[in-house]
Amino acid sequence: MDKIGWLKFFEECGKKCYLPQMRRNWESRDYKNNQWDALCVFMSEYAFARGGTNSPDYPALSVYLLEKAKREGKQPSEEQAGKIWEEWRKSGVGIPKKTTIPLDIRKDSNGGDRVSIIKFVSGISKKEGMSKTLPYYLKDVINNDGISKAHKELMRIVGVKEKIASFYLRDIVYELDVFDSFGNNIAGRELLQPQDRWVNRITNKLFFDIDFYDKCSDNSKNMINQKTVIVAETIVKECNSNTNPEYVNMGMWYFGAVIVKSKFELDKLFKDLESRDDIDKYCKERNWGVWLIE
Repeated sequence: MDKIGWLKFFEECGKKCYLPQMRRNWESRDYKNNQWDALCVFMSEYAFARGGTNSPDYPALSVYLLEKAKREGKQPSEEQAGKIWEEWRKSGVGIPKKTTIPLDIRKDSNGGDRVSIIKFVSGISKKEGMSKTLPYYLKDVINNDGISKAHKELMRIVGVKEKIASFYLRDIVYELDVFDSFGNNIAGRELLQPQDRWVNRITNKLFFDIDFYDKCSDNSKNMINQKTVIVAETIVKECNSNTNPEYVNMGMWYFGAVIVKSKFELDKLFKDLESRDDIDKYCKERNWGVWLIE
């Protein structure tokens, strides 16, 4: 199957598999009106999506502490940030050495650029009024100043680096229909391309002779950043006007991480399947989703 065929396939996977699941997660909370609920969405679904050794205790404890503050009728403030972080310290979960927790207040008072997520949203409340939750604040930043500004703004939060910022903003764009008034010319879409091993592997299969993710010997920070930019720009460029790059990104991840799950299986799939009919048959035989054969 040619590249356009694969991109259309991953676009469909993103729209029919990932997007409904993402919206269910968001809409299970009152993120539109309640800042604590908006923070629960971020901390449970995005804050620890970095791979590695993240413990499932981190999102669970984060949500527990945020929900407790909500039940007590508190508003996000620097005082609340301190109380929540103190409860984290006393919880027994511990403070990880290699993972930065967005609730961590230890950088709030040092005059640096990064702040805890509760201090960040309390600043939003002071500027925008209590009705502006985190996703709606970022929607306004995108509308007024562009994707790049929103990406930089989100990375002011402790523990939020490029991947998490791209991941969260990508989903905001489609949960809140941000692009409805943008037309076709949208600058900065490469910043809505979060990457993991599956997005990298599939992009490399489609567009590159060398597998950046698995074979490149230079894994310095600069080289990793360079690879990230190349992959993101390539997806956006190759999608062009034929497919939606954010849906394609969602679909690449979902297909690799949830459906295929194996690099061996992915390699075999790209080698053996030549048409969309082949893919539908292949997936049907493995019970990989009725959406593929509807």
